[in-house]
Amino acid sequence: MKFLLEKKIIILVAISAVALIAVLVVYYFNAQQVKLTSKLVNHTQEILRKSDNILLDILNIESGSRGYILTGNDFFIKPFNNTVYTLKNDLKELARLTKDNSNQQLRIKLLENATKEKLLFTQHTIEVRKMNGLSESGKLMANGKGKILTDNIRKIVDEINNEELNLLLERKKKNINSNENANFLSLTIVVIIGLILLFVFIIIINQRSKNKFSQKLKKSNDLFSSLFNHNPASIFINSLSDGKIINANDSFLQLYGFKLLNEVIGKTSAELSLFVNSKHSEEIIELLKDKTILKDFETNIQTKQGELKWTSDSVLLLEVNNTICIFTVSTDITHRKKAEEQLIAVNKELEAFTYSVSHDLRAPLRAINGYAKILQEDYAEILNDDGIGSLNAIMKNSKKMGDLIDDLLAFSRLGKKVAAYSEINMTVLVKSVKEEELLNQTNKIEFIIPELIPAMGQQALIKQVWVNLISNAVKYSKHNIKIRIEIGSYIKNNLIVYFIKDNGAGFDMQYYDKLFGVFQRLHSQEEFEGTGIGLAIVQKIIHRHNGTVWAESKLNEGTCFYFSLPNINS
Repeated sequence: MKFLLEKKIIILVAISAVALIAVLVVYYFNAQQVKLTSKLVNHTQEILRKSDNILLDILNIESGSRGYILTGNDFFIKPFNNTVYTLKNDLKELARLTKDNSNQQLRIKLLENATKEKLLFTQHTIEVRKMNGLSESGKLMANGKGKILTDNIRKIVDEINNEELNLLLERKKKNINSNENANFLSLTIVVIIGLILLFVFIIIINQRSKNKFSQKLKKSNDLFSSLFNHNPASIFINSLSDGKIINANDSFLQLYGFKLLNEVIGKTSAELSLFVNSKHSEEIIELLKDKTILKDFETNIQTKQGELKWTSDSVLLLEVNNTICIFTVSTDITHRKKAEEQLIAVNKELEAFTYSVSHDLRAPLRAINGYAKILQEDYAEILNDDGIGSLNAIMKNSKKMGDLIDDLLAFSRLGKKVAAYSEINMTVLVKSVKEEELLNQTNKIEFIIPELIPAMGQQALIKQVWVNLISNAVKYSKHNIKIRIEIGSYIKNNLIVYFIKDNGAGFDMQYYDKLFGVFQRLHSQEEFEGTGIGLAIVQKIIHRHNGTVWAESKLNEGTCFYFSLPNINS
């Protein structure tokens, strides 16, 4: 019997040793992954800057060439060659930065071809202006080829940026999973060590020899101390009753900036100012009343020197020597949090860039409209039919571009709007939108609007959702003799689901993944007007309200859009 018990101890010790080696390997790998993520964040930022510079170069070239074509002033094309040189260098640098990604290399090849084609077209337009004057070069501008080439370049740049961001998010997700697994493994080892200690203690009590009892107890304590003190995770043990720290390992001292264990033993976390939130310990104790273990929650800590850090903590209650203790296992995730902050900053920079570019486009657009109106008012009698047609095309496309800029600015401002949530009478809101949007059209349209379930949200934003969805339903049903639009709501899985169904043109579901993208259109501009931003705005608003939006459709049979919001009682 004694031999079997001793054999069990050996097996448990071996398991603990293997587990300790495993957790060391996991934490080493985790540290390398954090470093790699930080490096990749910087790498991604550099790629995003280069790709955005390329797009900005193209826009500068386009603005300069337009200024020259409209005015004939060489001042507008003086920076042309320098910008072309910068563009080529940026393309080479972008190719170098993505040399390990075959997909990106293909996109960059496409981008090189697209920019080359854009430059050739721009140079040709300038030459036509020099040789044949404004009329001929104006025709080249009016045919829309320049915009198509620019849009193609913008699309490729967006694909390059999305690829880099997706890669970074994927690696970040792997990092998070790795941290969670490492914390759980460390916590498991602590539990195993505690069980080993209790098991060995029972064996020693039953031993007849006090010397053997003392030796085995010493070995067990040494094993516990070794595994405890050399654990790469920060571990500290404090009493549940008074909160005083009973023990802490070297990783804890290193994490919090203490040199000696005596600095922390017998003191509470509040006395040592370990946590930024002064009520952190009380909140943990309150949570432990309902469950004996808490896993993977983030904590903002403060070192002895005042440095702020972030940790991922796991906590459990364990009884040691008839005392209920709190075991806290922490992993330093400060680098990961900084990487997340950098990623958020990159996204904010992209939003700011979109807003800035859209805003700056208004000035040249006003100039185009101004010159066009001068031609229309002062030179209409001189222009022939072709000239008048070209002038009308310029004014029509300027209006389209103005609408697009307005939508872009609205899309960009969504992230900045902050308003209080309130209860929304959805029935009243939908009916008011219907009346505002469909003046003089109600005879042709049959609306079915029953009593709708109220919701909580930002009313101005939810109104914009209904404006976009109702106007879409009407627009894509305009070729029908009789338009029928049904709006309703229901509760599913504790969510309020709203829907709007029409009998319009519908779309092919194989292109569904493009439905909510910015500038994505499933029908031609000639068939149905629009900027391609409306549904992207809808999705952004609903996501901001912690909801989802989706659609079902059949070509030529109609479409049904759905969006969900949290239950008002949630």
